[in-house]
Amino acid sequence: MKIVTCNCCHCRFHTNDKRQKCCSRRCAYGSMSRADYSKCFMTSSVMEAIDGFLLGDGTIRFRHKRNTLQCGQKYEEMTKYFMSFFASYNPRVRKRILKPSNIRGKTLPVQVQYEGAAAHPDFEEQAKRWYPYGKKIVPKDLLLTPTSLLLWYLGDGCYERQCGHGHIVLHTQSFSAGDIDEILIPKLALLNIKATRRRGPTLYIGTGSLRAFFNCVGWQSPVVCYHYKFPTNDFLSNNFHTKEVSEMLGTSHIKLLRAVRSGKVSYDSKLYRKYWFSRDTVNKLDKEKVCVS
Repeated sequence: MKIVTCNCCHCRFHTNDKRQKCCSRRCAYGSMSRADYSKCFMTSSVMEAIDGFLLGDGTIRFRHKRNTLQCGQKYEEMTKYFMSFFASYNPRVRKRILKPSNIRGKTLPVQVQYEGAAAHPDFEEQAKRWYPYGKKIVPKDLLLTPTSLLLWYLGDGCYERQCGHGHIVLHTQSFSAGDIDEILIPKLALLNIKATRRRGPTLYIGTGSLRAFFNCVGWQSPVVCYHYKFPTNDFLSNNFHTKEVSEMLGTSHIKLLRAVRSGKVSYDSKLYRKYWFSRDTVNKLDKEKVCVS
């Protein structure tokens, strides 16, 4: 047995195989990507995928001037979906068995985690954008598109249902309040999504912006394992609140709200202090040209 230096992470390990050039099991994802380092694969689509990836569960690991994009997920399907956006870098996905741990007196059972990673010099510039001082921040030139928003939501978002509909929470605990207020909330507003910062800090998206959010990211999950993060009923697709109805009828929201409260215009349901109209009711109002002045 002799000591060999790993070509990937430059650590020293013992081996009997003279042909082994990587520590494989001990290597921090170094052997999991075999893309050509002499070529540049960075495009605008890859960059927006990186931004959404890093807003969620993704991270960039530094080791001996080697930048590795990596993530760890409970589901293999989700890990492969994340890595599919970086197919040009020939990423690798591997299975890892986590040993039992003891947290606050409770012993957690053996868990299985699927880890994906891709290493390439292209990620050096992205590392400088997201980790300028060694800690993750939100870059001012963030590309928040439907693709990056979907990756962010799948990685660090949840959909909480209540009374047939609900709200969305995007976990942003690793970012400062300034980054959330000055970058993330205005970027979401450009997509017609109204979000507010709450304790944690987290981003809260209420019922008024659910339709705009799912119109942006899609109404169905791209992976089966996260189907619960998307609406399973057609309440949102067949019901509209007063502000949306006023835009559809081409009238003032305040006037419509007054007409509803005075009883001149009937509504179908009231949830979360909002009046909801079914599609048939909206068509009836539009056909009858109901005056809401």
